[in-house]
Amino acid sequence: PGRAARSPRRGRALLAALVVLGLAGAIPVPSAITAPVQVVAAEPRHVFSAIDGIVGTLAVVPGQQVAAGDLLLRMDTRVLEKNVQEARQAMSVAQAELARNRAAAHYDADARAKLAVTQVELERARLELDFHLAQLERAELRSETAGQVLLEDPDRLPGAAVRMGERLLGIADTRRTRLRILVPLADFSLVDEGAPVRVTLDRSPLAGLSARVVRKGYTVSLSDEQVPSIVVEAEWETNAGEEGGAAVGTPDAAGGRAATPPAVPFGARGSA
Repeated sequence: PGRAARSPRRGRALLAALVVLGLAGAIPVPSAITAPVQVVAAEPRHVFSAIDGIVGTLAVVPGQQVAAGDLLLRMDTRVLEKNVQEARQAMSVAQAELARNRAAAHYDADARAKLAVTQVELERARLELDFHLAQLERAELRSETAGQVLLEDPDRLPGAAVRMGERLLGIADTRRTRLRILVPLADFSLVDEGAPVRVTLDRSPLAGLSARVVRKGYTVSLSDEQVPSIVVEAEWETNAGEEGGAAVGTPDAAGGRAATPPAVPFGARGSA
């Protein structure tokens, strides 16, 4: 009888334990992952080649601050200058031919008949000269806005053959930045858009800054540590070019934007 009396108590105790464990499993536990992060330009202004040709000289270096109107690069103008010279010569010939026909038109029927043709040829020569002069003017690329030069490999451009519309470099407003986070592939499923991000920059490892995930990528690439990762972007207000570590999904990452830290150079590196 004593054993039978104890059995229901053990059963109730076991049931209570299972209920407690079940409730504990139902309570959501905040998860967080750690990943390397880089502060990049939010909306860089791209600079494209205005003509086909060869890049002559680069007038800026990566990270340089430029103002609107500053020269960025010059295309090789030798072919363009030759085209302008030939167009000027063709226009001079057309002007001389028109003047000769006008002078002879008073007594020569053939000259009067050629007047309309030589006028058309002169106009065509003028248009061709204007075109080549405009091409020569486009050989100098100038910045349309103030900002910081974005250029990964400055040695690649001088002497490179480029096509019209090809992207050559970028200009970034360092006041408008975002975070580029390389989330390990194994942790990517834990990241949701809108998740809070707590960032620690290498230049100030004791200061945590807040951001929030705005976009998840889908392409897998290798991080500097050769870890398969996917890019996740987060928004805040800070400077372009600095790197550090990001804790994605931490509860203390929520709540407001980060204060803007002092200006930092592009390319500073670190680890999370």
